[in-house]
Amino acid sequence: MEAIIDDGNGPVASRIEILPSPDLPDTESEASGVFLRRVDNSVFVGTGSIELNVQIEQAADGSIVPSVSLSSDGPEVELVITRDTVLYKDVTKIPGQGGVPRKAGDTTVIQQIELVDTLDGLGGNAELQVWGTRRADRVVADIIVYGIVEPNLPF
Repeated sequence: MEAIIDDGNGPVASRIEILPSPDLPDTESEASGVFLRRVDNSVFVGTGSIELNVQIEQAADGSIVPSVSLSSDGPEVELVITRDTVLYKDVTKIPGQGGVPRKAGDTTVIQQIELVDTLDGLGGNAELQVWGTRRADRVVADIIVYGIVEPNLPF
């Protein structure tokens, strides 16, 4: 991830590399993408290139209210969740978000995940990765990791 932020003191460039959690398989995931919908024991994701759109509005009290939407340009893939599927939520703290300071230059962050019982926290601004057995446009999931995408705004 690369960002150039100007907080009024001139632009600052930073590059953030996120290394996978050591709790995840060393192999490439079978599929990754953006959350589209959930139906019973299946989650549908859009794959391919991901586009992040942030719309910013100013509330009546003067506060800034960002809203995020994700889209993708690839095929839809069904992730089938079984009773054996292990579910994780990505809780990685990215510099510049959630009170973690951003610094100029390169930063390496190790992905942090936590085990969850359900995918109830899954919503429209989520990214997913899945490991499992792929059959055409369907993956029977062994492991699913989801993360909520939040805008990384300088204010």
